[in-house]
Amino acid sequence: MEIKKTSLILFFCYLILISYLVFLSFNTKIIEITVEQKNNEWFITSIYDKSWGDSLGIKEGNKVTHINGQKIKNLSHEKSFKIRTANTLTIINDKKAFELKVKQSKNELFFKAIKLLYIVLVGFIALYLLIGKEHGFIQPTTFIIFLLTTTVAYISVDLSVSDHILGWPLLSTSMILSLVLLTHYTHIYVQHLKQRTPYKLFTISLYSIVILNIAMLLQPSMNAFMTTFVLVMVVGLFVLSLALLMQGYVQLKSKQLLLLIFCLIVPCLPFMLLFALPTAVFGVALIPADVAMLFTVFIPISFLLVQLPERLVDLSYQMPRLRYFSAFAISTSTILAIVMYIMFNLPLYQLGWLFVTTVLTIIISLYIKERVDYNKRHILYSPQGGYIQLVYNSVERMRDATTVTELLHLCLDEIKKQLHIQQVHMYEYNLIDGAVMTNTIPGITKAQVEKARTGRMIKYDDGYALCIYHTLDTKYIITLTDSDIFHIKREEILCLELLSYYTNYFIEQTKRVEDLIQELQRMKSAGVSQPGWLNQLLWQQLEEDKRLLAQELHDTVLQEQIHIIRKLENVDTPFVNEQRIQLMKTNQVLRHYCEQLKPPLLHEKGLTIALTRLCENIEEKTPLTILLRDTSEDYHNEAMALAIFRSIQELLNNTLKHADASEVIITLNTIDDELYVTYSDDGIGFDLAILEQTSSMGLNGIRDRIKAFGGEMTIESEPNEGMFVNIIIKER
Repeated sequence: MEIKKTSLILFFCYLILISYLVFLSFNTKIIEITVEQKNNEWFITSIYDKSWGDSLGIKEGNKVTHINGQKIKNLSHEKSFKIRTANTLTIINDKKAFELKVKQSKNELFFKAIKLLYIVLVGFIALYLLIGKEHGFIQPTTFIIFLLTTTVAYISVDLSVSDHILGWPLLSTSMILSLVLLTHYTHIYVQHLKQRTPYKLFTISLYSIVILNIAMLLQPSMNAFMTTFVLVMVVGLFVLSLALLMQGYVQLKSKQLLLLIFCLIVPCLPFMLLFALPTAVFGVALIPADVAMLFTVFIPISFLLVQLPERLVDLSYQMPRLRYFSAFAISTSTILAIVMYIMFNLPLYQLGWLFVTTVLTIIISLYIKERVDYNKRHILYSPQGGYIQLVYNSVERMRDATTVTELLHLCLDEIKKQLHIQQVHMYEYNLIDGAVMTNTIPGITKAQVEKARTGRMIKYDDGYALCIYHTLDTKYIITLTDSDIFHIKREEILCLELLSYYTNYFIEQTKRVEDLIQELQRMKSAGVSQPGWLNQLLWQQLEEDKRLLAQELHDTVLQEQIHIIRKLENVDTPFVNEQRIQLMKTNQVLRHYCEQLKPPLLHEKGLTIALTRLCENIEEKTPLTILLRDTSEDYHNEAMALAIFRSIQELLNNTLKHADASEVIITLNTIDDELYVTYSDDGIGFDLAILEQTSSMGLNGIRDRIKAFGGEMTIESEPNEGMFVNIIIKER
């Protein structure tokens, strides 16, 4: 607690210092005008920001006599020098002298606004790391000091340019200290990944560079070498940090280190190649210091993102989304900037402002829209399809489970494996007395559990909870926790919620099957016959098997026979012709069997047409006469229509095989919701007592089929008196 109190006091002191430096920076008017002496008079030879000069009426060739009220000849003994800052300028133009009150250029205000934004951002980050919860950072104090030092270095550029008494000492010291801290932190981070202790001698050597810099600042005789010394140290420390990261990557092959190498090289290249090296070697920078420093602000931000726990800020998860949003925003902003330039001929700095603000506005708007869609409509854009595949794979594995217990274990295993979360637990909660039947649920209140709905994630202090199934008196709750900060991405939440819906459905169906199996076992133990719905299901499954067999025969054997028959037509010999005719007969018989297995007209034309076709086929092949009288209405239940068709088909087959009949009369009539079917023949008949004693005759099978569909069948017959069958079945 004392450490945090001391840290907060130091942070407050930093706020006072940085506020004072920001105040000085915004009151420093940087103009960057080069003047040259001719005949003891000073003339403007170049203006860095010509649009700013035009706004004040300053042009190249104007004579300058005074700067901030002092004569220019008293400020420099050189023939040419650069006026970096000024509050007032006295200009002679067309032999008229006038004093100008210098205003800051819009470009300069832009850079200062960027600096201020960066300082505010770093302040919030430092405060979060300082007083926030556990964030998984390695040596957060070193990183916080590094962040704060970069802000001092960044804001000190303006003071150094204006030759403020604090400018160069602050700039040189903060630049070297920030690079020392970066190198130190890089060393700590790499050694932590290697699970080694940082070298104390290396750390002492680093901070001795800062002490050496301060000592040189206190020696006026060393001022001539300070710029070169600072730039050499900056380049050297940058190379050392890069070398530490590359060495660690070669040894560990860590993606974090590779990302840090990339994030260190890319922002520093403009600063090193366009400012530091040209200044150290030639004494002239290719770009101004504030522009060069603008690129380096991305270094601490990149280190911050990489150091955050993977589940708090997952770069592999965020980058595709940011890339998608940025591509849309940049393309739209580019078109808008081009249109504005063509229509209004805006200056480049205004186009730059327009472009940047439009890009940021679009990206922020897309993120806000994504959040609103997720909260209000439960819709979320995902640039990756892996989460859909996750649900698909999980469902594929879970659908083969045969018990509820097996389903629950599979659900837990899938969450652990797919999301790489180890702390996943299942709890069975009793809603009647509030008891947890397996064990207690840590961190979750009774009210949270009772409000939990299937397919909705609950966030609590230690993690997340998800209800995957519930009945009137029991809820099954899954909890997900992990070490340190635990955060589940929104895609993963939607994925888990969808998976819970599937699991809930599977459990409901599995419990129904379990209940049915238990009911059948009780009926079997009690000596009760199978229920009608089960018999109906068995008959429907039998018909489905017949349909599949008929389809398979039609698509394979029948088609192959037709192909062979057509080939044999090309060979004209007596033997081949005989075999071809025999094969055609076999094909016709097989086609007839397929039609018997799957009556094609029943599904397409209905029961009446199918029965008519059946009777016509039998009359064509046998001497039997069949009278079909059908006054029934359309039968909408296809399963029952098939049962009637099969029953009449079986009755006709029995008549042909056993009855020796010459005539059959079949009637179908509908009264209310009931279908009445009568079947009679003039055959030899049989003794009903014999029918009751045998199970081999087809009539018993017909009776079972009709009974399975809730119908009744009665048979009347005497020897030499034919047979009469009456069927009553109700459409349900």
